[in-house]
Amino acid sequence: MNLLIKLRKDYRTEYLGTYVIRLFDIDRLLQPWLAIRDQTTLPGTWVAESFRRFRENNILFIDPALEYLYYEFHLHKFDSPRVPRVFANYVRECNAYKDKLERAGAKEEYFKWKQAKHKLFWKELDEDSRERDAMLGETRDIELGYGADILLPPVPLITSEKLLDISIRINEIFREISRQRAESATYFMFQSSALKSETLIEKIKQYITEEDKSDLTILKFKNLDVEKRGALFERQTYKDLMRDLAFVKQTNLKRVFMLLESGHQAFPSAVSAFDIVSTSLTGLDGDSKYGKDPYGMWYDPQKMVHRPFEDVIRIFRNNGGHLPCPCQVCRQITNLRALNSDEWNISRRLHYGLTMNSFMSQIARAIGERNPELARDKLADSDIANLKELIPRF
Repeated sequence: MNLLIKLRKDYRTEYLGTYVIRLFDIDRLLQPWLAIRDQTTLPGTWVAESFRRFRENNILFIDPALEYLYYEFHLHKFDSPRVPRVFANYVRECNAYKDKLERAGAKEEYFKWKQAKHKLFWKELDEDSRERDAMLGETRDIELGYGADILLPPVPLITSEKLLDISIRINEIFREISRQRAESATYFMFQSSALKSETLIEKIKQYITEEDKSDLTILKFKNLDVEKRGALFERQTYKDLMRDLAFVKQTNLKRVFMLLESGHQAFPSAVSAFDIVSTSLTGLDGDSKYGKDPYGMWYDPQKMVHRPFEDVIRIFRNNGGHLPCPCQVCRQITNLRALNSDEWNISRRLHYGLTMNSFMSQIARAIGERNPELARDKLADSDIANLKELIPRF
């Protein structure tokens, strides 16, 4: 949060205008700022004046991030008083059963049980309108209480058509119960494997293009990487999806599309279909317990991929003691080995934000000039050249 505020305040990053915080990260990332926002110094200035200005000029989304009711990575964080009661209860039940199986030496059975439990949980919640509506109201109030500018409904990770149907109902009900309080987006989360399901993707495209009543529609594909070798079908499906979203935008100028955890797809997605693309402040969106090197990876703006620190040292040496990046942060690094890990990780995060701001500026220019070849050429010279196929030729 400190670095994002610094990017907006000190570097005037025109295209970094929204930020997304997961519900279970609110206490860690946002609460410390909220706790001091009304304090003043002796001369009468605000202690958190930079945060106040930041909040006034940037759009906050609070993501319920309920894919982690399916995945294990952050599951334990939902056992919290700041999370809707029904989710905390679900997590406690999962953890209790997992402990029971581990004591019995049958840990491997947990993951099969968990997949079935996840579907059953959402099915029963969908059928119990009283419990479902209470959960929706709790989520709405939590997001509003922390100052979300646009609300995101608490939808499940879609792994089947049944869960897509449930997601559609939750979106529509949440929109109605929030109407008098704040604007609500339409929100769908998928596994990246959903791009292999023609029926699932066709159904979601039909809903978005013909039935969706929101001005803002948000999509998240977990661990999406259509650039990888062998992903020909997924890449074509994603291209077709982008084409249909672009057509909706052309026929209804009020419609806005946003892509969360966009990864490699951030650049081409912003060219033709999505008005807002989001990644982490490092650009590494996947969940992993590995690769926790003290010196994190640096985003190469020419190759458009992340490079390990060992590569960066060689690049720095071969480039005459400079990083091959024109951003303000990289230009100031003249002795790479003199940076400790904290200093390096701060620099690489600021660098990534500045690079994304530069990319979005290039895209805005390409769109303004109606010249998508500018964007295609950028990708063609990168290590993710396959993704230039996603950009249509006008």
